[in-house]
Amino acid sequence: MRKSLVMTLAVMSIVSCTKGALIDKNVQDDTVGTLTEKLIYGEDDGERIKALNDLTGAGVQARYNAIREFVNAVEKKPDLFPKDDPDREQSLLKEIITARLNDTASNKNKEYVKERMNYLSLLNRLLRFGMQYKIYYEVAEMLYQKYVYGALWYRESLDIYKNKTAAVEFEHARNAALANLQLLSKIVKEGRTLNFINKCLSEIEKR
Repeated sequence: MRKSLVMTLAVMSIVSCTKGALIDKNVQDDTVGTLTEKLIYGEDDGERIKALNDLTGAGVQARYNAIREFVNAVEKKPDLFPKDDPDREQSLLKEIITARLNDTASNKNKEYVKERMNYLSLLNRLLRFGMQYKIYYEVAEMLYQKYVYGALWYRESLDIYKNKTAAVEFEHARNAALANLQLLSKIVKEGRTLNFINKCLSEIEKR
């Protein structure tokens, strides 16, 4: 009888813990969902940036999933795309295109490549969107970011992971970004954007 009671209590404890874990996961999922909604539909950049920072704290995958949902929404409703405003200190676009990834020292080879390929895929979608709507200043910002990370990840792939295949992909991303920046400098007429592009090209030459 006593043995049966102990077993019953043990089973009840396991069930209780399992239910607790499920509740915690559901709460976390709800929180990520709410933050994703705020990222996409927030009333101002401050609210949207805070949501993105909170999502970053929830993990790399939560951040990527949210940005993927953001890109999907922007492609359907262009007004959601955050334009650069020189009068604002913070920029949602800058926050989005600045990669926050796991420390490379703790990443396995496949995880490292997957995370960065995901980033480039999202960035390329935003670039296509930007070119479609001729928002060239934002396109220049994204191209420069693509160049910087393409160059960084090219070196990391070779020096840390000895992954030549990944290095080639990142080298292509870097070279494509530079070529497109140079092409954009011949298309753009607006002074502020052209000055920014020339500044980016100058920084690249110094590297």
